[in-house]
Amino acid sequence: MVAGPLPAQIVSYTFSGVTTTNFVEAGAITTEFPVGRAWSAVVAWDTGASPLLLTSTQGQFRLSTFTLTINGVSGAWTTSAVTNTATFTQNYLMSGTQDQIQFTSAWGPTNLTNQTIANWQPYSLNLILTDLTGTAIPSLGTAPSDLDFSEWNALVANSQLKLYLNNTGNRYILGNIQSITVTGSAVPEPSTYAMIAGIVVLGFVAAARRRRAQSRG
Repeated sequence: MVAGPLPAQIVSYTFSGVTTTNFVEAGAITTEFPVGRAWSAVVAWDTGASPLLLTSTQGQFRLSTFTLTINGVSGAWTTSAVTNTATFTQNYLMSGTQDQIQFTSAWGPTNLTNQTIANWQPYSLNLILTDLTGTAIPSLGTAPSDLDFSEWNALVANSQLKLYLNNTGNRYILGNIQSITVTGSAVPEPSTYAMIAGIVVLGFVAAARRRRAQSRG
């Protein structure tokens, strides 16, 4: 029997923190989302996926999920990256003495499910993790199966949320990262469960045939 591709193994993480900077003109958005509002983001990826891009200093992979929620004064605002548009990139910076992972949605409101935030539009979701020791990423060509928050520098200048609000990228909301938690372990995709079920059915059919053959013998 010819071996098929490895089944998809999806891992999911939730990042959380509070907003620290509103680099945008005062108005409806700063009234609804003043500095200090809690935010959370969910990212998920296939740990067995091949890189979309691989060089000596960079490895890029597809995200299956990227959803951001910011708790406003009057309620929560949520948007998600459109399917098959978000990515994450592992980087070796400064000749391998600094590591970084950047989760990002594709640029532009049309690549997000909720295209309005107060009186502005979201242009891109970004989460950045930076390791100043250059030891957090063992391999650029392999999607990580786990993230250890203790390996990453949590200072907002190094690791942060950045929500871009215009096309030139000079208006944005920043947030610190206070925690990273596993919200889904590496489990098979639904298609994998279907494959397993098919194997089980074939096993039952083969067993039944053996029983019939033995009863005739």
